[in-house]
Amino acid sequence: MKNHKEVRVFSIPMNVERQVTINKPISSVFDFLADFRNWSSWSPWIRMEPTSKIEVSGAGGSVGHSQSWEGEIVGSGKMTLNEAQKPTRIDIRLEFFKPWSNHATTQFVLSQEGNATVVRWKMMGSLPFFMFFFRNMMNAMIASDYERGLNMLKERLETGKVLSKLEQKGVTQQKGFYFVGIRRSCSEADLSASMAKDFSQLQELVRTGKLDEPQSAVSLYHKVDMVKKTFDYTAALTYASKPAKIPANLEAGNIPDHSALQVDHWGPYRHIGNAWSTAISSVRMKKLKPQKSNPSWERYVSMPGQVADEQIHTQIFAPVNRTSA
Repeated sequence: MKNHKEVRVFSIPMNVERQVTINKPISSVFDFLADFRNWSSWSPWIRMEPTSKIEVSGAGGSVGHSQSWEGEIVGSGKMTLNEAQKPTRIDIRLEFFKPWSNHATTQFVLSQEGNATVVRWKMMGSLPFFMFFFRNMMNAMIASDYERGLNMLKERLETGKVLSKLEQKGVTQQKGFYFVGIRRSCSEADLSASMAKDFSQLQELVRTGKLDEPQSAVSLYHKVDMVKKTFDYTAALTYASKPAKIPANLEAGNIPDHSALQVDHWGPYRHIGNAWSTAISSVRMKKLKPQKSNPSWERYVSMPGQVADEQIHTQIFAPVNRTSA
C-alpha cells in the first residue's frame, strides 16, 4: 500500500477535454455512446487497427458494461462503465496494460441545445513523473485522438457511416523523385485552405505551360509541432528528372530512394489524421527508427472532384531507416 501511495505522489496530472455538436436528440446520442458495441464504427483507436481483438461484455448502458482490446498498434486495455446518468453523463474507467500500465477516467457530458446535442469528452488521468517532459506532447496526441473521434462520432450519427478506410502496407521501398512546389508555414486551422490555394497555383502554372506535366501531387512535411499545431510543408508536383524550367520563388529539390512505413487512406481529407496517427503509432509500436534526413509525405492518388468522397485515395509515408525493414 505504501508503494502505491508513492507512485501517486510522483505522478503529474493530465486532463483533456474536447467537444462537438451533433444534430441528433440527446437521448439517442446517449444510448449510442453508452453501448460499447457501437464504438467500432467511430473509435479513433479501433479505426487505426480494425483487426485488433475486441471483446464486449454486459448490457449496454449498464454499470459493469465493458470492452477490452488487444492489438499490435493499439496495445491492450479495458474500459468499464462506472456510472450512467441518462441522458447527461457517462463515466468510464480506463485500464491500460500495454505498452505500459496506467489507468484514467474518461467522461461524456451531454447537453441539449435546441434540436442538437453538445458532447463534451473528458479524460482525467496522470503520467509518471519521469515523463514530465513528454506531458505537453502526450496531451496534444490525446486531444487529437479525441477531436478525430468526436468528428467521426458526429458523422456516424448524422449520416449513418464514417468515410474513412485505412490499409496498412508496412515498410515499403519508395523510388526517389524531384519536386517543385510552394513552401510555407501555417496553423492547423488554416492548413486545408492553405494547401488548396497552393495546389491551385501549381495547377495554373502547369496549365499555362510554365511547369511541365507532373507525375503526381504530394505534400512534404518538414516540421510538425503537435503542441503548437503548426505545420511547415511544401505542396509540390513530382518529376522523374529535374524539370528544365522552374518558375522563380518556387521550392525545388529531390527526395532520394528510401524506405517508409506506408498507410493508405480512402476518404475525404478531413479524416486524413486517422492515417497519420496510424503511421506514427506503427513506427513507435513496431520500434522502427525514423529517418530524419527525409520528410514525411503524402501522395494524392485521386483527388476531390475526380471521384466520390469515399474513393479519394491518399498514401501516407513515414520514412524509416532501411535496417528497420
